[in-house]
Amino acid sequence: MLQISTKNRRHGFSLVEILIAMTISVVIAGIAAWFIGEGMRFSLRTAASADNDFTQWSVSSRLQLDSKLANGATIYSDMTATNIKTTLRRLGGERGNLLVLSSSERVAGASKSRYTHLTGYLFDSSAKRLAKFEHEVSSAQRASFADLETILTSNLGSFTFTTVANGVDSLDSAGPFVSRDVGNINAATATFKLEQGSKLNHTGDTAVVEISFLIR
Repeated sequence: MLQISTKNRRHGFSLVEILIAMTISVVIAGIAAWFIGEGMRFSLRTAASADNDFTQWSVSSRLQLDSKLANGATIYSDMTATNIKTTLRRLGGERGNLLVLSSSERVAGASKSRYTHLTGYLFDSSAKRLAKFEHEVSSAQRASFADLETILTSNLGSFTFTTVANGVDSLDSAGPFVSRDVGNINAATATFKLEQGSKLNHTGDTAVVEISFLIR
C-alpha cells in the first residue's frame, strides 16, 4: 500500500494571522516613528535653548563691557533726527529703542567736558534685531565741544551697524532700554525676550534677559 508523506507539506498563513502580523508591524513602526520624532524635537529644543544661552551671553557681555568703558548713558525713543533732542532724552523709568554709551574728557581750563567716543545700541522691533555702532568723535566736534545730540544727528548717515543678536524682542512696545537715573546716578537696564525655534512644532525655547549697569 502506497503511503504519502506529510512532512513536506507547506502550511500557509491564514488571513487572521496575516492581519495580526500587519497590525503588529504597524504598531512597531508607529512607536519607532514616535521615538524618532520626539528625538528630533528634543534635539531641536536643545539647539534652540543653546542659541538663547549664547545670545544671552553675547548681549550681556557686550553691554556690560561697553558700559564699563563709558562715563555716560543716554536713551532715546528711536534713531530718527526728530527724536534725538535733549528735551526728548528718556528719564527715570522711561523706555526707548536707542541706547548711547558715551565717553568724554575734561580739558584743562574748559568749563565742560567734550565727547570723544560713542557706542550705540539700536533695537529694531520689526526685524527683532539688536545692532551696534561705534563712532569716534571728530576733532572738529571735539574742538567745538559739540553736544551729544549734535554729534548724533550730524552723523546719522555714516554710522556702520553690526548685528549683536537676532531673534530678540522687547518686553515692552516702548523699547528694551530703561532709564534708571535718580539724581546724579547714571544707570540703565536692558530687558529682552529671546525666542529661538518654532512654537508650532514644540521645538521653541523662550528666555528673558535683564542687564542692569551703572555708569561710574
